Amino acid sequence: MPHTATYNQDNDKLYLFPGERLTDDEYQRVTACGLRWWRGHKAFVGHWTPEREDVVQAFATIEAVDEPEDFQGRAARFTGKAKRAQGRADARRGAVRQIMDSIPLGQPMLRDHDSARRYRRDMDRVDAHHKALRAEQGKADHYTRRAEGTARRERQLHTPAHIARRIETLKAEQRKCARRVTWGASSAEHAQRWADHLGQRIKHEETRLARLIGETGQGVPVPTDFQVGQHVATVRGKAEVIKVTPKKVKCRLLDGESPHLPGPFREWLEKPEPLRPAA
Repeated sequence: MPHTATYNQDNDKLYLFPGERLTDDEYQRVTACGLRWWRGHKAFVGHWTPEREDVVQAFATIEAVDEPEDFQGRAARFTGKAKRAQGRADARRGAVRQIMDSIPLGQPMLRDHDSARRYRRDMDRVDAHHKALRAEQGKADHYTRRAEGTARRERQLHTPAHIARRIETLKAEQRKCARRVTWGASSAEHAQRWADHLGQRIKHEETRLARLIGETGQGVPVPTDFQVGQHVATVRGKAEVIKVTPKKVKCRLLDGESPHLPGPFREWLEKPEPLRPAA
């Protein structure tokens, strides 16, 4: 069965689907470039780089696809794993409490008494439960953070401001690669491949941004949307715009808003995205 490979433009990742088990040398070559096995996809997956593209092309022709990620399903899986791990941690915690409740309060261990053996056995069981409890609680916290991160990533892909900032970052990286090509560095060919790839990503993100603006009717906030003297609602409270810069808005908290904040923190530069006109 032949190998297949795809490049997903939506998440900028390469997928290598092995048709059969890789040999030890092939496995070392695939993992050495940074591709990792994803059991759910049954594929070796990694973000696009020229080196990974060369490795994947040695196994199969790469097909470009545009398949959105299932963020809700992924978040649900992480949430389910977190709940199950938390349930196991709570069960261990209850077992520890049950063992400790069976030991009389204020009764010291009698070294030569026949109850000493049982006491030591109970302490060993408590230690084992505590060890398992810490492991399960760590898993629960880990998967909870993964679920939160998945939800945060979904919001980023559906927020025009986040996409606009991503486009600016990609353009900055593309300009850096273009300068390396112009200088004729020894890695000019490598930089040119990066520049071409970043150009494709910029087009894809611009298309995504235009589609999202058309669907929601929400544009990308810019500093010029606000005027000096305008009252705005911020995360710190109601504030007044005292200066508008090319990229940010300088705000000053109004009297009576967040009185616990000291003077130096009552004026700050804020990005335009979280600002809203005050009622």
